[in-house]
Amino acid sequence: MPPTMKKPVLLFFREVRPGDIKKHQIKSAVATTGGGARDLRLPKKFGPKISSMFPTKTKKPGFTSGTVHWEDSSGQQKHKTIELCRPTRARPVETRIGRIYEIDSWKVDEIEFQKARNQDQKWFFFLVKDSQGNVWARLFQEKNLDGEAPIVRDFIKKRIVETGKSRAICGVINFENNEVFPE
Repeated sequence: MPPTMKKPVLLFFREVRPGDIKKHQIKSAVATTGGGARDLRLPKKFGPKISSMFPTKTKKPGFTSGTVHWEDSSGQQKHKTIELCRPTRARPVETRIGRIYEIDSWKVDEIEFQKARNQDQKWFFFLVKDSQGNVWARLFQEKNLDGEAPIVRDFIKKRIVETGKSRAICGVINFENNEVFPE
């Protein structure tokens, strides 16, 4: 029987950028938006904060993997093994979540995304580790923040204000000890 989402213990979020949509479509690079690689890039300091979501060592040095679950539009549960990748020589300050195009629940409706952007509303990729150790992926829209737990709502709003327009908004919330990163 497939797992169902249990109590969340760890949340990672990262703003969806136009180049990320191209990654999911496996289209050509959008150089100014980071659309070339097929992974989700984040500052290196986030790697240790989300490494428990990718607990399995791989044959590649510095790479770990984990199973990411989601529900499709018909309610069917799906999953894929996704990798957390170490920084490279070319990009020494970035950690990457590999092959994001395989996470179907992260497929973005471009028309709705653009409508939201035109209204200065953000979309986010969410990865949530639950109390059973299962990791769940979903998209989240800023317009729905008020329906979230105060720690989630308040921290994402804080990160939106703190993060410059040229950078993707991201953060981690550890619900077990009520810690947020970056502080």
